[in-house]
Amino acid sequence: IYLYTFMSLRCAMRKAMRKIFFAQDAQKAYNKYVCAKSDDTAATLPPVPSPTGRCKNNMANRYYELTVAGVKRQLPVLNVTKDLAIAGFIMLGDNELVDACAAALAKKVPANTEIILTAETKGIPLAAELARQLGMKRFVVARKSIKAYMENPIWVDDVSITTKGTQKLCLNDPDIELIKDSQVLLLDDVISTGGSMRALRELTEKAGGKVCGEACVLAEGDASKRDDIIFLEPLPLFDAE
Repeated sequence: IYLYTFMSLRCAMRKAMRKIFFAQDAQKAYNKYVCAKSDDTAATLPPVPSPTGRCKNNMANRYYELTVAGVKRQLPVLNVTKDLAIAGFIMLGDNELVDACAAALAKKVPANTEIILTAETKGIPLAAELARQLGMKRFVVARKSIKAYMENPIWVDDVSITTKGTQKLCLNDPDIELIKDSQVLLLDDVISTGGSMRALRELTEKAGGKVCGEACVLAEGDASKRDDIIFLEPLPLFDAE
């Protein structure tokens, strides 16, 4: 019996090891294929983690140095079309940047702001810290899909420069009640074409609220010429390379 058990375990281990080695070989072959392609072709392929955890394709080879709210960051510049490139601005996980930007925005937002509305996901930490600094107990996040727990949700369509195709922004009953009859500040990390802000405005109006202002950390491209939004710094657009 013991011998039979030992042999069975040994056989199972050999099968498991063969699967691992096969997966590693397949990964290496895929990475080799990606690297052999031209830059234009590689940019269209999804990034695949290498054995070191770094993506082999579509990695930035140029950066834009940004200083906002006294904090300096190097932003990777990546192609989004064959003609257009943008600087990737990510606040998620960057507590120093979030705290500094929220403190700077707190001095600029309308005094009559009663609730903050942002869209998931990148604007969430900024909204949370800004709400805290303004002494608000709650803020509202528009979800990007209707969840199972939502009863009587409302939604609008959203088209953004960083999102392929059309997505939805949704609110649930408790969030609708927070927005109804309130002065709502729309908040995002970056305003570019204004598509997401238009969707948030429409969502606010559907919920019975009134928009008192639109705020962001960076105004990208022509958005920096607008005088109807609150922002800390401009962010240029770039030619694709």
